[in-house]
Amino acid sequence: MTTTIKRTPEQVRDDRNARRRAKRLADRRYRMARHAAFDLVSWGPWTDDIPDATPAKVARHATGLYSSYLKGDDITTAEGETALRYVLQVKGLPATHLD
Repeated sequence: MTTTIKRTPEQVRDDRNARRRAKRLADRRYRMARHAAFDLVSWGPWTDDIPDATPAKVARHATGLYSSYLKGDDITTAEGETALRYVLQVKGLPATHLD
């Protein structure tokens, strides 16, 4: 038999606020990575009509742009790849070089 643990309204509120903070943080990090990806695709070097931007370069550029906001929690290459794929899709460019 299982017992249900009653949660106080404060615990419910604190959990809900923690989820909201985590979502805002993830959204903010994604915007940072997307900004860096737009910079690299728009202004970075190109080879054979394909931008030379890679997920690692996007992560490094985003970390450089926003290092004071990130406070040591750098943008990852996975976040960089997601942002780069989005930017390439928006600009109508192929993302085949990322696979």
